[in-house]
Amino acid sequence: MALVSTGRELNELLRTLYETEGPKLYGYLVRKAGATLAEDIMQEAFARLCTRMRKAASISNARAYLFQIARHLLYRETATSAKFTSDMPLENLEAPQAASNAEESDLLSTLSAAVKTLNAQESEIFEMRWNLDLTQIEIAAALGKSERQIRRDLEKIVTKLRHFFKDNGWGDAATISDKL
Repeated sequence: MALVSTGRELNELLRTLYETEGPKLYGYLVRKAGATLAEDIMQEAFARLCTRMRKAASISNARAYLFQIARHLLYRETATSAKFTSDMPLENLEAPQAASNAEESDLLSTLSAAVKTLNAQESEIFEMRWNLDLTQIEIAAALGKSERQIRRDLEKIVTKLRHFFKDNGWGDAATISDKL
């Protein structure tokens, strides 16, 4: 990210980031900690990003930086707060719109069950990649890992999910995404 030379440019950049990344960051935080805490953490993450940018600090990927700040704030807050709701089970999340057919509905319920078999770290990486659409580089930066490790983790997650689908009668799990 290039250094911002004026306050107006900084405000415009922050507004754009808030509009494009805010909903995804908020959704991630709501699923992790509930709406009230999510609002506080999101506000603090953007405030810290703004402060860092005003100090003319170079940030190579503002999106990853935001998620990294939010993740650290979330862990710090939840370590000292009883408000943390842990990882909400998928059935507590907003249900998808009515499935267009029984096969799609069955596929979504199988996917939900498959995701529940992932451990906490795998679930977080899954959510960041497929729900928040972060790149491997952005996930690596947010989690403080190497891109190579994230790539391995993603391969492991996909393999687990494919085996789950195959074991539950879906046959060639590689073609399942075509059905959604």
